[in-house]
Amino acid sequence: MTRTTGATLVCACLLLLTQPGQAQDSSEGRYRTTHPDIALRNLDFQVNRARIIAQRQPGDAGAVRGLLDQLLTRAQFRGSYSDYDEALTITERLLGQRPDDPLAKLERARILERLHRFDEAETLLTELEAALDRVALDRVALDRVALDPDRRRHVAIADDAARARIRIALARGVPERVLADAERRAASNPGFGSLSQLAFTLHALGRIDEAEATYLEALEYWDQISPFAVSWIEFQRGELHVDRDPARAAVHYRRALDYMPAYVTARVHLAEALVEVGAIDEAIELLEAIAGQSEEPEVDSRLAEFLMAAGRHEEAAPVRERALRDYAELLERHPLAFLDHIAEFWLGSGNDPQQAWDMAERNLANAASDPALALAIEAAAAAERPELCELLERAGPRRARFVELDELIDEFQTRCPDAEASGPQQVEPPSSTSTAPLA
Repeated sequence: MTRTTGATLVCACLLLLTQPGQAQDSSEGRYRTTHPDIALRNLDFQVNRARIIAQRQPGDAGAVRGLLDQLLTRAQFRGSYSDYDEALTITERLLGQRPDDPLAKLERARILERLHRFDEAETLLTELEAALDRVALDRVALDRVALDPDRRRHVAIADDAARARIRIALARGVPERVLADAERRAASNPGFGSLSQLAFTLHALGRIDEAEATYLEALEYWDQISPFAVSWIEFQRGELHVDRDPARAAVHYRRALDYMPAYVTARVHLAEALVEVGAIDEAIELLEAIAGQSEEPEVDSRLAEFLMAAGRHEEAAPVRERALRDYAELLERHPLAFLDHIAEFWLGSGNDPQQAWDMAERNLANAASDPALALAIEAAAAAERPELCELLERAGPRRARFVELDELIDEFQTRCPDAEASGPQQVEPPSSTSTAPLA
């Protein structure tokens, strides 16, 4: 069963404002946080409040930014993809009103990046970088407190743009290009955001132990009582281990749900891990509990797949049809954002390998991350595509850093007798060239 993490890669930076400070830990090893129901109500209130402010201040990039932060956080945890539609609308309107404002370009780039529209996002990032005061981009040489307001604003925008460049590089499968930048940012300005992004970069390079230690270090800079940040870190710790030790990953996914039961992606990934360890009945129960309640079609997609695996075909049929309908709607609204999940659907309960290949090939062309390459290999093998051998060869240099690629090469390389055996290879050494300007 292929597990794609493309969406997770793009969501590497949690949209939470954090300040330096020691996270509080209880004697049971649990962080003390607001009750998740209260946190969700607070989030809904913040969305509504930010929406009112943005409506009262049309053309105010700061007001739009405040609303966008809340919408993206809610979509990340609840799978409320209608929030993406609103985010697209408000950022398009803002950019139309303020076409030369670097912050307007940044906010538009943020939602485009989240929806895997990377080419458009990078074009806007290039434009805004050119528009900024170049002197203000040299963060090391400047005392930010002493800067005038415009310079402070430019430094902050440049910093956000550089982080977006790192996220896009990770989604496109070139973490070695941005490692040095992520390390520099975490060293020069340690905080929840910089350290969690470094951890994500280390994960993409297969440096699992370092990534986990860095995630835990990031929590040392979290001093809020909101459970979202802690839940997200636990989810990411599950992602670190799921391919090697699904039982260990399940522990972290459970903790993520303990802090935030409404975290849809964590619930789906826990169900997947449970299936891997033979607990399919519990996996089905987890997904049945929220089936039909979320805008995330992956709930129904995986539920139908697991029901069929358990021999419950009559129950699976309507769930499968609901997933198919919802994925078709999402594909129309956001053509690039959900290609990986749709490919998984066709590989699973959709049972159409050629459709899976079509989606996986498009996804790989747009975002060539290791999970995207693994998905394309599985789809090519299922559809008996001639591209399989080329994909396996392409995966060779990456197999040491991504377990699933290593397993797929071993499984399918006998189909390519004319190709050289793809034995274990070293990952290409990290490049010192960053895709982002230093900020």
